[in-house]
Amino acid sequence: SARCRVGQPREPKVTASYSLVPPSTANNTFEAERMVIDREESQEEFEYLHKLFIRGYSTIQHPHKPDVTERRKKIFYDRYINGLSIYLTSQRNNTSEESVKLESNKIIIQFASALELVAFK
Repeated sequence: SARCRVGQPREPKVTASYSLVPPSTANNTFEAERMVIDREESQEEFEYLHKLFIRGYSTIQHPHKPDVTERRKKIFYDRYINGLSIYLTSQRNNTSEESVKLESNKIIIQFASALELVAFK
């Protein structure tokens, strides 16, 4: 199941109103309990994905120039998070469109490599 692939238990948490044994009354609806379970599962998934994003984002860097590292992170955020075009990204970062294209290639490789999404040939 999808839960097992991400390291979560196969069954949801057993709570006071949710158990592996069916309830004796069939008409009881535990909406509040279901909302808590859904929110908790969503929170766990959010935290997992957030950790992956932080791991990838923190690897976007230039080995010797901190100013280039900051520019790359701004370009990544503008292009891939905000979804801006190359032209708008170049305008916002005071650089050429060609520079944004070249940096974007390096940035996405660094980000994807950190998450082990890239296979080099």
